[in-house]
Amino acid sequence: MADTDPTSAPVRLLLHGGEDRTLGGPSVRVPRSAEALRRIGWLAEASLYESAAEIPEDTVHLFNVWPPESALAALRGLRAAGKRVVFSPIYLDFSEMPLWSALQQPDLPPQARAALRRQLQTRGHHHEIAPGYHAMVREMLALCDHVILLSEAERAALAAIGAELPPERASLVHNPVDAALWQGGDAALFRQAHLPAEAGDYVICIGRVEPRKNQLSLAQALQGLPLKLVLIGHDGDPDYATQIRAELGDRLIRPGRLAPGGEMLRSALAGARAFVLPSWAEGASLAALEAAAAGVPLVLSESSSEREYFGDLARYCDPGAPESLRAALEATLADPEAAARAEALRAHVARHMSWEGYARATAEAYQRALQSPPKTPPAAPPGQIPGQTLPPLLAGEIAQAGSEATEQKIRFGAGWQAPEAGLRRISAPRATFWLRGDRALRPGQEALLLHLGLCGAPAEGETPEDAPGISHEAPAELRVHCGGTCLYAAPVTASSLPGDLFLRLPASALDAAGELALGIELIPGQGAEPTGAVPALGLAFARLLDTELGNPLYVLPDPQNWSFGLLPQEIDLGLPAPRALLAPDLRATAAWGAGSHAPQLALFVPILPGAPAQQLTLSLRPVASAEAPCGARISWNGRLLAEPRWQNSAPVEFSFELQESDLQAAPAVLLIEPLGTATPADLGLGQERGLAGLGLFDLSLTPKG
Repeated sequence: MADTDPTSAPVRLLLHGGEDRTLGGPSVRVPRSAEALRRIGWLAEASLYESAAEIPEDTVHLFNVWPPESALAALRGLRAAGKRVVFSPIYLDFSEMPLWSALQQPDLPPQARAALRRQLQTRGHHHEIAPGYHAMVREMLALCDHVILLSEAERAALAAIGAELPPERASLVHNPVDAALWQGGDAALFRQAHLPAEAGDYVICIGRVEPRKNQLSLAQALQGLPLKLVLIGHDGDPDYATQIRAELGDRLIRPGRLAPGGEMLRSALAGARAFVLPSWAEGASLAALEAAAAGVPLVLSESSSEREYFGDLARYCDPGAPESLRAALEATLADPEAAARAEALRAHVARHMSWEGYARATAEAYQRALQSPPKTPPAAPPGQIPGQTLPPLLAGEIAQAGSEATEQKIRFGAGWQAPEAGLRRISAPRATFWLRGDRALRPGQEALLLHLGLCGAPAEGETPEDAPGISHEAPAELRVHCGGTCLYAAPVTASSLPGDLFLRLPASALDAAGELALGIELIPGQGAEPTGAVPALGLAFARLLDTELGNPLYVLPDPQNWSFGLLPQEIDLGLPAPRALLAPDLRATAAWGAGSHAPQLALFVPILPGAPAQQLTLSLRPVASAEAPCGARISWNGRLLAEPRWQNSAPVEFSFELQESDLQAAPAVLLIEPLGTATPADLGLGQERGLAGLGLFDLSLTPKG
C-alpha cells in the first residue's frame, strides 16, 4: 500500500537518445525506478523523451549526460516548456581515456607506463570524450532545478570540469538492488547450458563489451591462472571483443546478453568464483550490485565510486596496472574468509541499497526540487545583442569552415572564397571572420585558447610551390589579429605553414556581443610575383579551448609532437623527424647541421601557450672567417633575443631566457636571419654549398624553477 501523500506532483522519468536500443544500465534502471516510486505512492511514469510538448507532467526526471547532444537538447526543451527539471547525470570520468589502449600494449615497460600516466597529473588530466563535452555538461547542470548524484566520486568529477553543485541543489542517492532476487541461484543450470564438461572454475564479468569496461586487461591478467572467463553482454565494440577472444581462445565463454534478473543470469553468478569489473570509468555498476547480492566475491576498479558502495567487502585494482588486477584476483581466489565475506556483502547491500530506500530518497529529492525557487537558464552577458544570430561556440567545440559544416558557427567577412570541402580559402591579403565566445567562458575565467586549423592547399591545378603568396624562395608573413592586437606574426613558406595554430586570448577580447573579431593576413615576401590567383592559405576550422580545464594535446592528430613545456626537451635538428616537424625547409649535413639559402630560417617550436618560463639553448655553426665575418639576428615570436657576430666557423652555443609572456602563441617561432650569404664552399671551409650564413645543430628548452 502507498504510505506517502498520493497527491504528490506526478513525475515523468525520461530516457533520451538511443537508450531504448543500447540497453545500458539506465534502460533497466529508469522503468524500475518509476515502478518503485509508484509503490511508495508517487505518481510516476517512464518513457523515452521525444518532445516536451508531449509530456503532461510538470515535473520531469531526465537520466544520463550521454549522448550529450541529445541530453542538452532535451534539457533545453524541458526548460523552455517551463518544466521543473530533476537530472541524474550518471557522469563518468574519462580523463584517462587516451591511455586505455596504450596501457594495454603487451610487455609495456614499467617506466613507459609510469610516464604515460604522469602526463595526466597536469593539464593532461582533463580529457573530453567529445568536442565541447565539458561545456555541454556545465550547461546541462545550469538548466536543472535539482541534480541527483550516484556518489561523491561523481560530485568530485563534475567539480573537476567546472560543474560545481551547491548543496541545496544536489542529492546523493546510491543505486539500488533487489537483494532477494539474486539469492538462491542454481549454479548447475548455467554450467550445463554454456560450459563444456569438466570446465573447471570461472570468473564472471557482466557488461557491454567495450574498452571502457577494460575486459581486455582482465583477459590478460588471467593468463597462467586455471580459470575461464564468462563474459556476459553484447558487443559494444566488435573489434575489441575479437582482441579478447584472441587473448583467451577457448577459455572465453560468451553466452551473449542474458535477460536482466532472469534465472540463467542468477545461475551464472551463483557458480562464479568471483565477479570482476576493472572498468576505467563507472557510475555505479548495477551488475556489481547484483553480484554482491548473490554473494559473489568482488574484484573492482578503484577509479570511480566502487569503494563508496562496498567499502572493505570488495577488493580493488588499478585498471591501468595489470599486476594490480592479477594480485586482487589471486587474493580473492585464495581468501579463507570467502564465505563470511560473501554473507557480509549480501547483508550490506540488502540493508543499505534497497529499492524502497532508493525510491524514498529519490522522492525526497523531488520534494526538494519542488520547494526550491525555479531554476532559470544563465543570463546573457551584459551588452549582448538581443536576437544575435551567430551561434555560440562551447569550449572545445569545432566550428567547421568548409562546406560540410551543418551549422555555420563562423561568420566570414571580406577576403574569403566560397566554402569548399574541408576548408575555406582566403582570396585577399587580409581576411576577417568572427566567432562567438561568451559561452566558452566559465564564470571568472580570464583567458581562452584559440585553435585554428590552417592548410596550405593550393587552388586546383597548382602545386604548393607555385601558389602565390607562399613560396619557398620568398617566405610570406602570416599574421593573426584580434581587434587591433596582433596575436601572431611569423614567416611561412609552402612547406612550413603551421597546420595547428594556438593563440591565447584574454576574456577582455570579447566585444559587447560576446564575439571575437579576428583577421588573418598573408603578406607576400619580397620577390613574390602577384598573379591574381587564389592564395594557398585556407582555414579548415576554429575552436575555443578552456585554458585550465581543457587539454589541447588530445585535440591534435599527433599529440606526441607537442609539449606543455613542463619537462626538458632536446631537439636534434640532424635527425629527420625533428627537422620535418620544426623546419621542413631545412636540409642537414653532419659538419654544418641544418640550414638553407633562405634569408630567414623559421623554426616552429611546438610548445603550447601557458607553458612556464623556459631556458632556451641553441647550438649553431657560423659560416664565417676573419676575412668574411658574419652575424645573425635571433628572435622569438617577434622579440629580438640577440645579434651575435662571428669571425670564424667554430660551433657556438647561446642561452636565452623565455618568459611566460613569450609563450602566448604556438607553435612558437624561433626566427634566425643570417647577415651573410656565403656558403662553406665560398669561404674554403669545405665542399658544402647547400646552406649559407650558418647551420643549426640542436636546441633545448628547459622549464625554469
